[in-house]
Amino acid sequence: MHRNRIPLLSVLLLLCGHTTAQTHVTSPTGLLSIEGDVESYLFGAYPSARHMLFDGEFLKSTMLVKEVAMRIDFRASTSTSSMGRTWSDVRLSIGEGDMDNIVPTFSLNPNGAPTRVFSGSITWPTNIGTPTNLPTKWTKRFPFGTTWPYTGNKDICLDFDFNGGTLANNAAWATSKIYHYFLDAFPSASFNEAPQTYFGKAGTKGGCIDSAGSLPATNFLHCTAYGSNHHDAKYRGKHRLFTFSYFTARARPVVNVVSFVGIPSGFPFTGITCNLLYLDVRRFLLVNTRLASPAPGAWSGYIFPSGTPDGLVPINKAHTGLEIWAQAMFEDTQTKGLKLSRATMIRIPTEPRAVRRTALFQYNTTAKSSYGYGPYIDPGHNPILRYAK
Repeated sequence: MHRNRIPLLSVLLLLCGHTTAQTHVTSPTGLLSIEGDVESYLFGAYPSARHMLFDGEFLKSTMLVKEVAMRIDFRASTSTSSMGRTWSDVRLSIGEGDMDNIVPTFSLNPNGAPTRVFSGSITWPTNIGTPTNLPTKWTKRFPFGTTWPYTGNKDICLDFDFNGGTLANNAAWATSKIYHYFLDAFPSASFNEAPQTYFGKAGTKGGCIDSAGSLPATNFLHCTAYGSNHHDAKYRGKHRLFTFSYFTARARPVVNVVSFVGIPSGFPFTGITCNLLYLDVRRFLLVNTRLASPAPGAWSGYIFPSGTPDGLVPINKAHTGLEIWAQAMFEDTQTKGLKLSRATMIRIPTEPRAVRRTALFQYNTTAKSSYGYGPYIDPGHNPILRYAK
């Protein structure tokens, strides 16, 4: 009988160990073993500062949180670029709040009284050289003194209060003196702008110059994808497309054309020798004729697709990567002959990943007891977080 108890006891211990083992999630999600590509450089950069981080990545999910941690950025560091530091008093309180209604007063953002989950001194060592691990390890840890239950009803509100900071080399660290410490972060851009590729002659390469001008005609085409975290609600989840031209002929007709298909090699257009035509004339998306401005520069003004307020259309993922081309044709001031600008090509950009993160920040020792600046969605204020649950 005694011989059977040992395997049974082993099984029970394994089961108990399984039920108590910690699991981890990151904010933004999916980055446990993936580098974030950019860095946070303001969190922990002052001897006395307050960072209120709002995290909505886990809305409608529940979890029991036991720790929050961060990791250093994968970058080459020196004793001055990521100097070590110690804070004698760091406090972390956590609660729930609504990042869509943030106010500067720190105490008004949590819903109800937050829970103090960490209090103590913290030391971050000096980083020298390039880390050996990619991504780096989660060494900037704030273990909770008590497990915090997250309901998923509102955004997580983490209130970090740093005090009594000193530097590893005993250098003077005045209240307003910033010493960066680079933590891993994720791009939180609220929009993606399509890169422009140019075809034909313009600028120093020559091109078509109006008889009354001195610079060759040029053209631009912009397409931007706006994410759901953009500050202006009317742009969220939209593409914005517009074109314009410069240096055509002042106060003379200019035709701005947008097409779905371009011809990179270009082809001659009847009577025009100073530039080639790069658009497939069978696949026009937009043709707009107007008078260029009478001022120097002969600007056409912004031209949007018809029927689209400010050029805004709902993002359609099926269109991502499609090419759009634009070019302008104008009438010369003196000869009345036709001339062409250079052409521009873009590919419709993807919608940026919507990271629901933002921060309030204050480094003034006196002011941090009451109010902060922001909110800031940039990665500089928002390191990647790992929750232990």
